[in-house]
Amino acid sequence: PEPLNFKDTETIAKVAKSYTAAALSVCELPVRSVGVQGDCRSYKAAIALTLPRETPVKDMDWSALFAIARSIPSEVPGVSRTCFMWGPPLSSSSANTRTVTATYCTQPVMDRLREADHIVTKVMIKYQLEYTLSQVPVVLFPASFGEEGKRSIVLRPFITRDFMTGKPAVPGEELPFEALEEMVRGIRALPHVARVCYDLTAKPPGTTEWE
Repeated sequence: PEPLNFKDTETIAKVAKSYTAAALSVCELPVRSVGVQGDCRSYKAAIALTLPRETPVKDMDWSALFAIARSIPSEVPGVSRTCFMWGPPLSSSSANTRTVTATYCTQPVMDRLREADHIVTKVMIKYQLEYTLSQVPVVLFPASFGEEGKRSIVLRPFITRDFMTGKPAVPGEELPFEALEEMVRGIRALPHVARVCYDLTAKPPGTTEWE
């Protein structure tokens, strides 16, 4: 997909700075994600926020991250989904942010997705989250970030009554910090995973799942 323009990325950076003093980097992901606008669906940019250093989940300012995610689509209409991404900081101008691994619905690719999904399922059962979280899509997308043959994973813990609207689960509230730490640590240890993201987007503007 065509990248966001310079004005868009500058606006996103300003929005982020308005909510937190943390030095967040903003990276446009090399995919388009489905969004909801009125009665229609749209395919727009997905972006990821990264911190300058590794920070324990319990010490992250999740309220600021969610506030940024709520504000960006209204300020930058070309964006419909915002994530937090673990790992070294990346901006859209960083090297290898547009590299992808060819990804099809083949048995080997699905097996790798199932490995990540199994890690999440085990943690959910351990912390008895299978009935308190409405849905937890585990999404494999083709961004390799320069690591040949690898792909990335998005976690989408979601809270809803009817799936017409909904919100991402808030770490420390609907999703225990310890559970999220275990999910992320387990998936990052998989040899075929480049990055792990957490979807911060409500519905609307994002859909429950990625397509």
